Amino acid sequence: MCNSFYKFSIDAKFRGANEICGISGCNLVTARELMNNLPGILPKRLYKHQYQRLVISLKKAVAKAILIINNERGT
Repeated sequence: MCNSFYKFSIDAKFRGANEICGISGCNLVTARELMNNLPGILPKRLYKHQYQRLVISLKKAVAKAILIINNERGT
């Protein structure tokens, strides 16, 4: 059985990683690892305007993106 939901073209992974890197400020290696291991969690806190822009950009660049807010207060 094959789950094709998270199989993207190389171009889609490249564009998605670039969007993540550009908007969140994380390094490109982290963004590429995230795109290669979807579903995943971006290991960086974002402001509201950043995550909204990221979701919109990923929907345009890749396919489907959803946001799950983690309300834990870290140090």
